[in-house]
Amino acid sequence: MSSFVARLLYWSPRILATCFVALVILFSLDESGECFGESALLPPMGALLSATGITLALIITWRREWIGTVTFSLLAALTAWAELTESSPSWAMLIIPLTLLVIAALFLANWVKRAGVRAALHIGPAIVPLLLHEPEAPNMRP
Repeated sequence: MSSFVARLLYWSPRILATCFVALVILFSLDESGECFGESALLPPMGALLSATGITLALIITWRREWIGTVTFSLLAALTAWAELTESSPSWAMLIIPLTLLVIAALFLANWVKRAGVRAALHIGPAIVPLLLHEPEAPNMRP
């Protein structure tokens, strides 16, 4: 795999998740609608709370791709369940969990690619140590 593709695979879920958080924050600015006073603060706070959760998930999963796969898959399932259990679910709102699933799939692809490179270089005896320990970069001093 070329260096460009490896970098693209590494950075794409992180950049997509960051853009997704920015989009959720942007939509939260338009949530108040016709409300005034204290009741105008509740709808944007819900959207900002979800943006905070996604940001925390991204911070936790920055170095551990397998945690990103699990976390963003669970966020997608939770978001889809919350949308589909409403009294009048909108199928258009399933775009949000689908975006989270794409981010999870990109984290999974990056983790599988990195695990394959480690196995080819005989780094780590099995998959379990790969899950528990992230090897440091080798010292490149001459």
